[in-house]
Amino acid sequence: AGILWIQSAGNSAQDHWWGTLADVNSTGDVDLLAGTPNGEPGGIQQADLIEVAPGDSADIALTWDQWHTTPASLTLNVDDRGENDDPDTPPVTTSMSEPPENELGAPVRDITVQNNDSQYHVYTIYITHSAALPSNVRFDLTYAGAASPSLLADPSYWRQDSSYGSPSHAASGSVMEPATSPYALAAGAAYWGDKSLEAFSSRGPTISGVVKPEILGYDGVTSVSGASDLAEGFYGTSAAAPNVAGAAALVKGANPTWSADQIESFLETRATQGSTHRTGVAETNAAGFGDLQIGLPAAQYTALSAPYRLVDTRIGKGAPKARLGKGGVITISTAAAHVPATATSVVINLLGVNAAGSTYLSAYPTTFANTSNVNFATTDPTAAVGAVVPLSNGTFKVRNYSAKIDVVVDVLGYFAPTAGLRYQPLTRPVRVLDTRTSTGGHHRAVVNNEVLTQSFASSVVPSSADSVVVNVTVTDDRGSGWLSAYPSTYSGTSTLNYAKYARANLAVVKLNKATSLPSIKLRLSGASVDVVIDVLGYFSSSAPMRYVSLVNPVRLADSRSGVGIAKNTLTPNRDATVTAAGINGLPTSTAAVLASVTATGAGLGNITTFAAGQSLPLASTVNYDANRAVSNAASISLGSGGLFKVHESTPSPVIVDLFGYFIAG
Repeated sequence: AGILWIQSAGNSAQDHWWGTLADVNSTGDVDLLAGTPNGEPGGIQQADLIEVAPGDSADIALTWDQWHTTPASLTLNVDDRGENDDPDTPPVTTSMSEPPENELGAPVRDITVQNNDSQYHVYTIYITHSAALPSNVRFDLTYAGAASPSLLADPSYWRQDSSYGSPSHAASGSVMEPATSPYALAAGAAYWGDKSLEAFSSRGPTISGVVKPEILGYDGVTSVSGASDLAEGFYGTSAAAPNVAGAAALVKGANPTWSADQIESFLETRATQGSTHRTGVAETNAAGFGDLQIGLPAAQYTALSAPYRLVDTRIGKGAPKARLGKGGVITISTAAAHVPATATSVVINLLGVNAAGSTYLSAYPTTFANTSNVNFATTDPTAAVGAVVPLSNGTFKVRNYSAKIDVVVDVLGYFAPTAGLRYQPLTRPVRVLDTRTSTGGHHRAVVNNEVLTQSFASSVVPSSADSVVVNVTVTDDRGSGWLSAYPSTYSGTSTLNYAKYARANLAVVKLNKATSLPSIKLRLSGASVDVVIDVLGYFSSSAPMRYVSLVNPVRLADSRSGVGIAKNTLTPNRDATVTAAGINGLPTSTAAVLASVTATGAGLGNITTFAAGQSLPLASTVNYDANRAVSNAASISLGSGGLFKVHESTPSPVIVDLFGYFIAG
């Protein structure tokens, strides 16, 4: 009927037992456990024990797999043993039982016991049969209320290997009806505080082998279902299912034309293990596709040991040996760089070589969003830019806007939800090298084939850091060439290309940890230049921030049209304020953003972006000059209110496109 039915999976992972109907020694009682458990003498066990506290009750349910047929004649029995837990002594009262109503009755038996005594009572659970048992028919015992089966309380009885036939215990197969239906989205429970799977949350597979649950909702939440819930929290899959349903309602509200299947697919894809859903890896019978998350997945960074060249159209590597023409698109697989299938985005250096005229290159996952990563002109035909590009099934696209150009793509690392390092943005960028001055200890231009070692003081980059995020600038160049930044061994890839003009590029560089201080190497190939390095942040195992990559870039500011920033009001040495967090889907807790900053060129100068509330740092984001558009990626820390500042040394229209953001947790 077009309805997305979301159903609690059940709370029976610790209160469930299953096996195959059998009576090996012909006693008239069904064997609950037969064999020698875990290699220790155990024999055949035909009864289970439960203990019920004074004033409490317990419910015992038996089902077996003979639906749509005449079920076997089974009786569920419960003996009240009083305070005596010795199974070899007789019960203190006559047994309670639920026999079949008739031979065509459903294969379900259910008994509720109530302990009205002032002492704990022990109850014996067993199943009797009055006719021959069918072969290969599964049965399930499920306990609810204040009781758990003793078969689970003693691990020596757990069937944990294949030498005793099919496992007969517990969490597997404990999903309850109707969550077992393939038409229901079954919700397991995860505790909201640490997102961990609740031990009691029922698990699959179903009796027909369907993987369940599909997703985990949160419990321990506040609710209006009862006054006690507000103080103590609402627990169980009964809390998780409406949590998922509420998320589904939000998704439907945002996408009113979507079908039930589309909403379910969205929830599963956005769950914490959603990337495995997109790449065809099956969900698990404990957590499905993972914890509910309708926001984009936050990820952590892994650096490659050295940059890996994926594409070079000059030699036909990874793409045809031909310049990319107007509107041309290359689809690039990251598999050759050993980027895992779970990766959500990839960190690249995108290089365009010898553009035949004005054009720009754009990198994106599937759909071109009319934004650029790096711009070119006849007077400036070769340039590189760092970028973080979302992936679609391990691939992304590069598109050329107009004039023919060669394309080179180097992979530096990747982001994935389940492994890697987190980010620590610096509140203010720190300049660690400027060869025009004495900053960094190298006071002269760098010459062809020269290699510099740049160390980072512990006050800027701690020894625990794995990779550093830097803005590398070359200026006062005497010709053309390229600069490479790498940890210790040169791999032949470039970080920044230059010809005639000052250029800056954002780079994520893996650190050399073998030196006394974390360091990187810089190698120049070409005409001598001055080099400037500004540190923006670093990745380490102890850093707090994870990265969220937007599916499509968002234009955050454009001074030409007045989007996000007052139109045509940028003046020299006057800061403009841009709001980043709290809009465009970014949470107010966003600590830093990854953006592309473009100057369209009205003079010679530079742009600096920095957190609101901070003084102007000695650092630049983009260097520009007249009559050409110049872009660079930027990691921008945010100040109070999710704001950052844009400072220009000389007037130039500025565009800021948002690609992703960093949040704690």
